[in-house]
Amino acid sequence: MSSSRSLALQAVTAVTITIAIVWAATQWAASMLGYQPALGAAWLQVGGISIHAPWKLFAWWLAFDAQAPEVFRRAGLLALAGGITPALIAIGGAAWRSRADQPKTTYGSARWADYK
Repeated sequence: MSSSRSLALQAVTAVTITIAIVWAATQWAASMLGYQPALGAAWLQVGGISIHAPWKLFAWWLAFDAQAPEVFRRAGLLALAGGITPALIAIGGAAWRSRADQPKTTYGSARWADYK
């Protein structure tokens, strides 16, 4: 796999994981708050379950942190994982790309040298 293709795959994976984890934190907070009407209208309804937009967590956190600090502390920790995980992916991807098939330039690889 080429380096640029690997970088693109890494970027898409990081963004997808970030959105998924923040969305999971949002849904978890909504369920812990009992899907109260004060949370606002759901983005989607799937099988009787309200699905809220991923970014709603941050607005709820500002509005309702005083009423449910433990819920938002835990949801915040989960959302934090949504930031740390892509950073780890970036570090791992950079390390993997740096090891890619490059010509070795260590001892004995000078251009003028040959087997003789």
